[in-house]
Amino acid sequence: RCGGSRTVPKMKTTGDVRPAEVIGAVFEGVVEGDRIAAIRHLGTGSIIGDGTVVLTAEHVIRGCAGQLALALILDNEVRTFLLTILESDQDRDLALLRVHGFKAPDPLRVAFDAKVSYNSDLVALEYAQTVKENGVFLLNPAMRRGHKTRVVQAEKLGAIAGLDALELSFPALQGASGAPVLFESTPFITEEQKWGIVGVLVANVTYQAIPAQVITLVAEDDSYIEERQYMLPQGLAVDINHLRAMHDRVFGHGPSDDKPASV
Repeated sequence: RCGGSRTVPKMKTTGDVRPAEVIGAVFEGVVEGDRIAAIRHLGTGSIIGDGTVVLTAEHVIRGCAGQLALALILDNEVRTFLLTILESDQDRDLALLRVHGFKAPDPLRVAFDAKVSYNSDLVALEYAQTVKENGVFLLNPAMRRGHKTRVVQAEKLGAIAGLDALELSFPALQGASGAPVLFESTPFITEEQKWGIVGVLVANVTYQAIPAQVITLVAEDDSYIEERQYMLPQGLAVDINHLRAMHDRVFGHGPSDDKPASV
């Protein structure tokens, strides 16, 4: 019972990808007959691979004791599907889950080894603005668009997840964790990289609004008023290459010595 949706953001250059049909809100819920009642919004997830696997951040599902579920906006209607954990890795802050009862016809692709330039147009559809009204969650997806500002060694993300993390020009608001950071489909991107996932949104560089500048204003009585303006913190994304071993195990692309960690 995730309820209705707000206006779904549309990308003019989507091609075959309809973002709200492959990127959804991750919930904790309970099964009531043939319905899933959402009780807590956890974050964002995206469908990859064969159309039945959801990628999200591990901390989104960490410690969740209830039934995991994914809510998608399909033909402007919210539909909710059960999720089960395939693999999760706390050190890399990444998780793969199976979605039941749905197979996305156009899943997102993972852009391993892609070169993300500073002028590469990047987008992320996330569900941080999802709200609960009268006991019902209303999905409210928002499209973030920007670029990589730099590659950082983010100690706050941990020894592995923080390696070569992407610092972004847009924030990671609460509820946005797990959202895929994608190449936008532009004429400068090769066909095989369009809508390719290059990172997973997990945190902000800082947790509070950052003072940007102080403006001095003159009031009607000739007194001075200082107005402090703020900017939102910049987001951090785990480099998608950290997913490779887990991805290969789940999709059977080859053996790996890297053992999975479970929730």
